Amino acid sequence: MQIKKLNEINLFKMLGVKRILLGCGLGLLLSCSSEEPKMNVGEIAKETDSLYTALQSELAFYREKADSLYPALLDKEAELDKQYLKIKNLLAQADQQKNNARKLASQVEALQEELKKLRAFVDEQTLDLAELRRQNAQLVEERSEYRKLYEQEQDLKDSLAQKAANLKATTEELNKQLDKGAILRISNLEFIAAKLTRGGETKATNRRKRAEFFQACFKMVKNEVVQPGPNKFYMQIVDPNGHIIVEEKMGGGYFSDAEGNKLPYTIVKSFEYYPDKEDLCISWSPAVGSKWTFEKGEYSLQLYNRGLKVGFQKLSLR
Repeated sequence: MQIKKLNEINLFKMLGVKRILLGCGLGLLLSCSSEEPKMNVGEIAKETDSLYTALQSELAFYREKADSLYPALLDKEAELDKQYLKIKNLLAQADQQKNNARKLASQVEALQEELKKLRAFVDEQTLDLAELRRQNAQLVEERSEYRKLYEQEQDLKDSLAQKAANLKATTEELNKQLDKGAILRISNLEFIAAKLTRGGETKATNRRKRAEFFQACFKMVKNEVVQPGPNKFYMQIVDPNGHIIVEEKMGGGYFSDAEGNKLPYTIVKSFEYYPDKEDLCISWSPAVGSKWTFEKGEYSLQLYNRGLKVGFQKLSLR
């Protein structure tokens, strides 16, 4: 009877142990199923490269588009490289431990932990860059608006500049007309070769050997537009060879005509103009010791006032 009771007690004990072991086994199974799935080394390496490449592309995009963000982007890139290299080093260590299951498992756990950090970093930077993209789009839009305003302002300036240029051209044209209106016209132009008599009088001659100087006399036509004051007539004498006589010692030089061209003159006559002044004479003779001589042939005279030709005459010497 006692033996039978002992056997029953032992049976209950064995059943209890089995129940406990079964419960523990189920607990372990449930706890394992709630953990993150294990990744092998190849999967970790592949995801690491993918995350690194994706974020590098984003950073490169903004590095080209926004110079002002360059320092911040460099910091992000440096942190990315740091985490990427750390995982690469762990992968290299794992490769060395591939024949040691326990050490390899430890390396894989470390790799998964670092991969979590890399995922979190990439997610955070992706959100940050998305915000930067939004701000950049807003800045582009604002810059476009400013550009439109700038172009409108430039168009207005160009329009005003064109109007100013037109006004200047009109003013210059009016000034030219006024200049033409302020020309001293002449009449009764007489051009002679002459000599002085013993009494000091001027006597015309048509003989080259007797000629001592040229003289042009004329009357000025009254012009109310011309302001009283200093004025000038430029005289050109053209010899029989077609050359304008220019001797600096005898007052020769160059002047600008109404078109701005430089022209030689034989002599210039400066005088004070006033409305009642009518007669004027201009004389020219070769300098003492000059090699220039009066030659046989036809001479011509041209007179200029304020850059415009106002008189022309000819004479012949024999």
